[in-house]
Order: sequence, then C-alpha cells, then structure tokens
Amino acid sequence: PPWMGDILCKCSTVPLFPMAESCEFGKTSDGRVVTKYTLCNGTMKVSIMDLGAAICSVQVPDAKGKLGEICLGYDELTPYLDPKTNPYFGAVAGRCANRICKGRFKLDDVEYQLETNNGPNHLHGGNVGFDKLIWTVESSSPSSLVLSVVSPEGDEHYPGQVAAKVTYSLPKSDTLCMDYEATTNKPTIINLTNHNYWNLADGGISSILEHEIELFADFYTPVDDTSIPSGELRAVAGGAMDLRQRGKI
Repeated sequence: PPWMGDILCKCSTVPLFPMAESCEFGKTSDGRVVTKYTLCNGTMKVSIMDLGAAICSVQVPDAKGKLGEICLGYDELTPYLDPKTNPYFGAVAGRCANRICKGRFKLDDVEYQLETNNGPNHLHGGNVGFDKLIWTVESSSPSSLVLSVVSPEGDEHYPGQVAAKVTYSLPKSDTLCMDYEATTNKPTIINLTNHNYWNLADGGISSILEHEIELFADFYTPVDDTSIPSGELRAVAGGAMDLRQRGKI
C-alpha cells in the first residue's frame, strides 16, 4: 500500500537495543550541540559529554549506601568552554597527554615542531587538542559508551592521521573502565589519558587535605620551572615526595 513506506520509515528510527540516557547539555560558541550521556549499572552513575569525551560526573554509594559525587566538574556547559575555568576537567587528553619540551620531537630522523600552548611547551595536544573536539558516539548501552574522533594529518603539526576511540563501561557494581584505542596511517606519537580530578569525599565541596594516600614509589622525576622532567631519578626517602607510608595529604 502507498502508506507502507511511511510506516517502515518511522519504525526504523526506533532503537533495537536499550541505549544510554542522553540530553542536550548546551551549545558551543559556534552553535554546535553538546550532548551528555549517563551510564548506570544499578549501583553507580557516570555522566559523559561528547565534547572532549569528558567525564562530567561520577556518583557512587558511600558506606551507608547514599549516592554521592566523587569527581570535579560542572552542572552546565558554559564553564567547560573557558580555559580559565576548565583545567581539562574529565577530558581525554591527546593527541599526546602531558608536556613536550618546546613542542619538538624527533621520529625516524625527522624533527617535528608542534604548536606551543603552555609557555614554551606543547601541552595535551596543543591549542585544539582532543579535549576541544566533539567526539562521535559509535554505540551505547545503559552501562557503556563508545566515542571516537579523527585527527587529520598535520593537526597541531603532528605527523599522520589518527583515529582514536574511548570506551567507558560499568562492568561491575563498583568499577568504571576506560579503554583507549588509536590507529594511524604513518609513524607518529600518541599518549591518551583521562584528566579527571577526584575528591572522594564530596566531589570538590571540601578540601582533599583529609584524604589519605600511599604510593609504592622509591624514586620520582624532578621537573624544571616549566614542568619538564630534568632526566634525574631522585630518591623520595626523607622528602616531601616520600608517600610510601599511608598518611594524610
């Protein structure tokens, strides 16, 4: 019948499997819509936006079973768009997380000069790193989300095209997994990580100075005044970096 095509078209838009909850989180200055997705496994809840594939919220139950926030972030998009109020909260840092001294590296006898965006150095992928891109949602379920992004050849002066992917999932009642993948069409460098800030008491309302920490590390790498490692491996014994015994920060 002539109406059958219309019915089939409408039915095809209905998802076959449950998906993560989603809502419009806001718009960028150039009008692009940013969407926030919420994962839940019955015990914990995690919210992620497609801008920067950034984790906006992690809520877990305390000892009494009350759900509470443990990661820093904002309830609205606007402060995420301003570098003065967003020190990479929850985002995927890349192509190369952390600093590259003077933005220069050599690969296969070729020297590359990247954009510098942190004093004399290159930080977290440069002026427009992965944290500033809107990622594509490839798939989702109530407890998992897969996002991807493509960085073209020459992006921030990196060699090669890179296709990156991150999968967030809640496989257990008390577990958040972050799995990273990346492929390239020529030799390049890549170092992806998550840039969450954590406050296990209340998500940032109070100080973290009452938190306890223990690090099984005998050495650390001192840095210069631009946060570039000097190359020295210095013993932690007796100094402020000696965190081998559990204690308050």
